[in-house]
Amino acid sequence: MTRLALLALIASVAMLSSTAAQDLAPQIVIPVPGTAQNVLPDSVQPDDSVALTAVAVEKDIIPVAPEPPQVSPLIPLSPTGAPVPFDGPIQPVDQALSMPRDVPVPKVSEPVQWMMPIVPLPGQAVFGNRMGAGLSQPGILRLTGELASVETHMILPEGVLPTTELVLMLRSSVNNHPRDTRVDVEINGAKAGTVTIDNMGTFKEYRLAPVGLVPGDNRIRFTVQQAHRIFCGAQTSFGIWTEIDLGTSGMPVSPDALALTPAGLIAALQSQAVGGQAIEVLADEAADDAVIRDVSRRLGDALGYAPRLEILPFYTENMDDTARARIAIVPGDVARTTIRRGTGDAIVLQIEYNPADVPDLAAILPAMDAAPAIASLTPGVATPLSALATPTFVGNTYYFRKDVSFLLPTEWLLLASQKAEIQLRYGFSEDLPKGSLLLVKMNGITIQSLPLDKDGGNIRPLLQIRFMANLLDPGLNSLTFEMAVPGEPPSMPCMPRDTDILAVMDDTTIFVPTSPMMRQVDLQESLALLDGRNTVAPVVVDGTQTRALGAELDFAAVITPMLTSSDSPVLHVVRPDSAGLIPLGNSGVTRRALQMLVNQRQLPQMAALAPAKPKDGSVTRVAFKLAADTPHAESEGEGARQDQAPDAPSLMSSLADWLPSLDGVKGGIDRVKASVFPGGETLQTWIEGKSGQAILLQLDAANPGELWLLAGKDISTAELARQVDAFRRDGSVAGQAHVALLRHDGRWETWSDNRAPRLAEPLSVFNLREVLGNYAAWSPPLFTALTLIFALLSVTPAIIYVITTRRKGSRI
Repeated sequence: MTRLALLALIASVAMLSSTAAQDLAPQIVIPVPGTAQNVLPDSVQPDDSVALTAVAVEKDIIPVAPEPPQVSPLIPLSPTGAPVPFDGPIQPVDQALSMPRDVPVPKVSEPVQWMMPIVPLPGQAVFGNRMGAGLSQPGILRLTGELASVETHMILPEGVLPTTELVLMLRSSVNNHPRDTRVDVEINGAKAGTVTIDNMGTFKEYRLAPVGLVPGDNRIRFTVQQAHRIFCGAQTSFGIWTEIDLGTSGMPVSPDALALTPAGLIAALQSQAVGGQAIEVLADEAADDAVIRDVSRRLGDALGYAPRLEILPFYTENMDDTARARIAIVPGDVARTTIRRGTGDAIVLQIEYNPADVPDLAAILPAMDAAPAIASLTPGVATPLSALATPTFVGNTYYFRKDVSFLLPTEWLLLASQKAEIQLRYGFSEDLPKGSLLLVKMNGITIQSLPLDKDGGNIRPLLQIRFMANLLDPGLNSLTFEMAVPGEPPSMPCMPRDTDILAVMDDTTIFVPTSPMMRQVDLQESLALLDGRNTVAPVVVDGTQTRALGAELDFAAVITPMLTSSDSPVLHVVRPDSAGLIPLGNSGVTRRALQMLVNQRQLPQMAALAPAKPKDGSVTRVAFKLAADTPHAESEGEGARQDQAPDAPSLMSSLADWLPSLDGVKGGIDRVKASVFPGGETLQTWIEGKSGQAILLQLDAANPGELWLLAGKDISTAELARQVDAFRRDGSVAGQAHVALLRHDGRWETWSDNRAPRLAEPLSVFNLREVLGNYAAWSPPLFTALTLIFALLSVTPAIIYVITTRRKGSRI
């Protein structure tokens, strides 16, 4: 009995302790019958002492209520020495039960994947929304028109096997008919598949089998066929397009799969930069700018396009943790390059240099195939299109444009009435709607209009097209074929075609007559010779002139010379606050006017033109200024002095009354000058009422190699470099140009002072006719006046002889 009493006492104390401590110790809940099999394995019963002990020793368990089977955590509990196999997801006890129900359980992150991107080949796509292939924005490739194609490439480093699918991020215009929009993909000449695009507005992921992908450089061609869902015609061709997001399209690979080799480095650089993300260049403040410029240029050559660089110090807190490639420039004793793995699995190119020795980056960053060079045309010889790197081409869009660019010698110049000639061989379909038209243009000027709505169905005989040779320019020229076909009817979708609309054969020839060696230097010639490494970006800060390395790098990466010459122009890039550095010469323009030109979209409103009336009722002559320049109201003292001015005419008022006559004389002189010397409109007059993003100037005729670019604050230097490069490659800019304004709509507008041509060879009887013709065409009034003067001089000796030898008293 004593032992039984003792046991009862111990049990009572245990129950009291449990009751007192239930707020401090967690409550262990045993699931009710019917739910235990969803919480515990079948081999463990709810009353199993081993199971209860295993749960009870967990001190961090919180009270939980019985839950439905679908949300109950699966916790594998098994007796000691008797493991139970379990196939479900395993959650640790301290994470599954110790966290409140409203806190989500952390998920295991998926392995990081890099995308080996798809990049257009050099020359295949340029910035701008145009028919065919173009970059609507950095990293977005747009294919416009009923039929368009583009060739791209993707670098797959050695050791990276194409085991996954090729990912394409695509979207189409809202005007596209989903049923008729498809993309055919070819990889290294083998058809990889066809994608039917059914999404608009946002990008959607499509996957293809990587048929034909091999380690190394792969060529991928995209051919898009699309149709407008409502209308048909030349205008609707611009409204149908398909875009490829280059930054998220390509082959996904693990970062560890990229070896620390030049190929792996270039792949990482492309993956980093193709979507517009900057490549970080870590450099000390004392780093040699020449080394950084060389790195920038090598990157542009290796990637085939200009990447955006961000110069950062070594110990920066703004480093991008998601960067896939970086470049570190380190001063050292030995010049060498090393490829290593950095933070975040980024591949880092470390460049060590010293002032006497800089490593050669050609092996690390080899230049890829450059865009085809612009072909040169030899004057005096009929040159076929095939010799200008232009094979037979076919146009199958309702609006079609093909530019054939070629170069003439820089010392070729014909300004008179000489004729050039095109022997055109072309053909077109026989069922084209009425009003179909083909325009043949030279440097943007139409030289022939050809109807395409009759006598089609075959290749036509050679057509002779003669045009004025003065439409051609020294250096870059552009022959353009522009076709427009209306819809039939235009209010209905286009019917599918089974024949080509237009074909221009490659045996079409261009003949340009020869000329004496003469030059008329302008912007186009200087820009054709420009090397982006000769860019200087001076900046004035607190009266001290420094250089903006970032701007120089942007131009160095984009602009390469199109013509070879021993002399390369220098481009100075300045902002409005440094406009005082621009030499204006005798242009007559003010720096204030140039600053206002690029600082605002619209010129300020003029101040009120009502003349001020003094208290005595007389009208005082006033000068009207722009509202932005109008000073504050005058002080009372100054106003009192004006009111007290005498009414009697003074010397100054008399001169003021005489000034209009001087203005009239000056206006007459300006009109005579404008008629004698072409391009008489002053630059100050030309810029009035205009505004733009930037203005390019070549104002010093004695130093044509000094170019100045004044840019507004709203345009980046990278975008500015692309715009300048597009302008210099645009052969449609006809005639002389010494100032070019980049308008807010992205178009260039030019001004010229029409400088006199200069003869670069001795004058002889063989070139006399062409030389005189050039000067006569440059200024007909001046040439006529000089001719009269020479005629007078030629007869003057005869008149003097007659007068001096006449006998006295003779009537003769």
